[in-house]
Amino acid sequence: MKVAVPIWKDRVSPVFDVATKLIIIDTYGNKELRRFEINIDVGELHKKCRLIDELGIDCIICGAISRSFLERLNGLGIRTIYGISGKVDKVINAYLNNRTFEFTMPGYHIAKGGYKRKWKKKRHTKMQGNCRRRR
Repeated sequence: MKVAVPIWKDRVSPVFDVATKLIIIDTYGNKELRRFEINIDVGELHKKCRLIDELGIDCIICGAISRSFLERLNGLGIRTIYGISGKVDKVINAYLNNRTFEFTMPGYHIAKGGYKRKWKKKRHTKMQGNCRRRR
């Protein structure tokens, strides 16, 4: 299985859409077989998707990601675990031990298929209710 992590310095890139480098890890079970780095500074998102697909990536672990990029990757059958931050080595080790939830960014929670943003509803209903009362 090939796992990719977009990097910025020695950390998971905060936003996958603008990342320029990927670390690709070949794994077997919970063991890392080899690791290499590749430049993905190809411009537009559809070109990045094509490159990722050509590399045979099965799973991507990343920070934030735009909805359009996520939907394109999902359409290619690539599992995406997003909302992750931390040092690359620690995140990869956690992934191999099924513990990526330890590196979840604030505001994210575990959902089916990866990590999803938990949007908070605005709590202005009380004030709006008072403004709309008939006198």
